[in-house]
Amino acid sequence: MTSVVIFFKIAAYEAKILLRSWGFRIFTLLGLFILGLLTVGIAAPSFSFPYYFRSLSGSIPLFSFKLFNVFQGIIVVFMATEFFKRDRRTDSTQVIFSRSFSNSNYILGKFFGILGLFILMNIFVGLITVLVHLFLSVTPFSLKAYLLYFLTLNLPTLVFLVGLSFLLGMTIRSQAAVVLLENRGRLAMIYPAARLVDILATMRGFHLEPKRIRVIYPGLKSEAKLALIEASLGARPGLKVMPPLLDR
Repeated sequence: MTSVVIFFKIAAYEAKILLRSWGFRIFTLLGLFILGLLTVGIAAPSFSFPYYFRSLSGSIPLFSFKLFNVFQGIIVVFMATEFFKRDRRTDSTQVIFSRSFSNSNYILGKFFGILGLFILMNIFVGLITVLVHLFLSVTPFSLKAYLLYFLTLNLPTLVFLVGLSFLLGMTIRSQAAVVLLENRGRLAMIYPAARLVDILATMRGFHLEPKRIRVIYPGLKSEAKLALIEASLGARPGLKVMPPLLDR
């Protein structure tokens, strides 16, 4: 299977998953409903909007596309970051990355799947605005204004928002300590001893190398309750287990 075919399969899959999301459906329908009402209110001469709102042929598409930019910004950031949370919950990222295609195919397919779906939504909004403009408004119609605002306003904003949401998704995926620590910086923490294996494995996943561990016991004959852990970002492997500490 060629790289191009794999890319389009990933994009189609991500678009299909997004369409099945109830959050996406609710946000989209609500946004289209409010946008439709406001567009009709501005375009129809029977409503008491100021004349300058509909005096120029480009005023109606400009208002419609700018308002939809606000709605799609909320939807894009919410849904794209939700994809990364979904991958983390189901561990599907590790499964997909082990397939016979590269990580770049996966990321680009996910990116263009979301982008393509929202481009279709922008075209749909444009068609609704065109119908309102032609049948309910006395403002002169100009197709060039619709193409201009779509290519110079909505499309660049959409590309930026999808890219930003992916960056936010990757940031949310990382632990805050990794973002804040410089290379070779040290992190000290107290963690339940029963979850010691989990935290050590998680640290390795974020390039935090455990360097020292000291287990805390509440008594001589009691099980360990807490553990003091010191880790270093980007350090070489090598762990020192310190003498136990009694906390009476």
